[in-house]
Amino acid sequence: MRTVGFAFKDLKRRKFHTSLTIIALSLCVTAMISTVLIAYNLYLSIPVFATGKLGGSFVNVFSGFATVIAYISILAGAIMAYFFVSANMSERTRDIGITIAIGSSANQALGSFTTQLLFIVLTSCIIGTGAGALLSYFFIALNWENVPSSGLSINSWSIFVVLIIFAAVAFFFGRIPLVKAVKVRPVDALFPYYLRGVSFRSAKSPYAKLGFSFRVAYRTFLRRKKATVSTIFCLSVTLSTAAIAVAGTTVANQTTQSYFRQGVGENVIAIGHVDIVDQYEFFLDKPSQTQEKTTIDYLDPKYTIPDLAITELSNIAGVIKADARLFLEALVSERPKIQIVDQEYVVIGDQRSANAVVFGLDSEQAVNEWFIYGRTLNDEDQYSAILGDSLASNILSSPFVQSIAVFENDFNVVGVSLDPLNLGSVAYLPIETLSKTLNQTSCNFLLLRIDPAMRLHVLGEIDKTLNGTTMQFIELNPHIQKFSGLLQSIWSSFTILSLFFLATAALCLFTHMTLRTIEQESEYGIIRALGAKPRRALTIILVQAIFITLISGTIGTSIGLLVSLAFLIPQPVISTSGIIIMIAWPLLTIGFLCVSSLYPALKIAKKPIASLLSHL
Repeated sequence: MRTVGFAFKDLKRRKFHTSLTIIALSLCVTAMISTVLIAYNLYLSIPVFATGKLGGSFVNVFSGFATVIAYISILAGAIMAYFFVSANMSERTRDIGITIAIGSSANQALGSFTTQLLFIVLTSCIIGTGAGALLSYFFIALNWENVPSSGLSINSWSIFVVLIIFAAVAFFFGRIPLVKAVKVRPVDALFPYYLRGVSFRSAKSPYAKLGFSFRVAYRTFLRRKKATVSTIFCLSVTLSTAAIAVAGTTVANQTTQSYFRQGVGENVIAIGHVDIVDQYEFFLDKPSQTQEKTTIDYLDPKYTIPDLAITELSNIAGVIKADARLFLEALVSERPKIQIVDQEYVVIGDQRSANAVVFGLDSEQAVNEWFIYGRTLNDEDQYSAILGDSLASNILSSPFVQSIAVFENDFNVVGVSLDPLNLGSVAYLPIETLSKTLNQTSCNFLLLRIDPAMRLHVLGEIDKTLNGTTMQFIELNPHIQKFSGLLQSIWSSFTILSLFFLATAALCLFTHMTLRTIEQESEYGIIRALGAKPRRALTIILVQAIFITLISGTIGTSIGLLVSLAFLIPQPVISTSGIIIMIAWPLLTIGFLCVSSLYPALKIAKKPIASLLSHL
């Protein structure tokens, strides 16, 4: 009890350092909890923590970002715990030495500081969880119209798991500098320069001819390598996550919207019987659908589009391409494949099946330009198929090795498309083969790609052609805009999280500069006593801050962009605005961090010389 009481009294005595550590760790927990809850409510997927419900073409990109941010938040929390405890111990080593010198055991000292660490970690988890839940609630509430959810929900199991992992990792890494500190001999701990980690090697360097402020800043780094390296490492991890959350999500937003526009087709008009068009709209807007799907007989003769009508519609001025299709729903089954591996027969796959949307189409006239793994259909493909990514992953173990069965015909899979229709549960077959199998000679669905400059003319001509029939037409551009709003809402949540990591980075640099400035007060006092103006201290500290932020910013931003563009986003689409953001983000970050670190320099500049020299 005495150890616990001393630990809490010591925390109260050092309110400033305690508050900085709790705030930094709380920001990491907030970012982590927000990621998990926002992903869960938006039907995304974080492996282990949540089950993917959004499905379709984009879940892998979304879940990839959510997973990386959640895991790096845990890593950042561990590094933050290690950094702040190490920074704290750089000043407390002398106190530990005095404690042990007057009779306390190393175990008692370790127990006291371990209690402090445990209190800080648990407090941070509580504060961060509350803040993360509130942030998630406000984000979901503000974007309610775009959220495909029946209600706000909290996955208690997900929160419990991430908190346990975060607390365990942060506590483990935070305890490392404590163990090192109590092992220091009291005589070493009482030596004034030991606690500062100062090196007494020669200060000769190739930069000796540069300005006075730069030379002082550079020698400070040489004498305090360990503290500088730990700060750069901590900032790099934090800024890499922030880069993923800003520049990475900007590119990801543009890329996923490009996937959707290409998958649906821009400037495309869908034509068919009222029931057929309603079914197509249902599958296209499935992420936000709350009503049950109606069942129809797609092969009913009343749904067919006369060949004469297709010809008239195709010949309208302004129509670029006419894509006549056979549209229906069917059971798609998996065909196992037997292969010889290491002289043994291995069965790949099972007997899985799923109901899916099936299109028979002429690949040469398709208005869609999907992002495809593999290849598209060609004229020579009679028994080949392209599957949506969700359908392929749900019923096939190895899509390009196995085959599928539709209407008792086997089809080889030649491509897997990122398709938003029916959340990616869709199959495209050669229309000639499908028509022969079903003994269906006419199409029941038509897509027209039009020239946007002649939109009004084309719509008017289509309306005249369909007048007096049971067919109707819809434009697909409004559906693209609607889904783009959902994508924008999801990606904006990741961008908001970058503010937490940026604030964490600012606290990290602020703590480093504050501790270094306190240690160098006497040195600044001597410099000013010799005639230097107060702004000289500002310049030296600013040079130190720029040096640290340039190195950590370059490392962190490069890693963040590399992870985003090379691993998280397949075939990224980078626009001019994306390039501007990727260039501006590091510059603004470095500027913000440098300015935020000047507070301790301003305090030094305002202190009288006598007060600075009192630390000698």
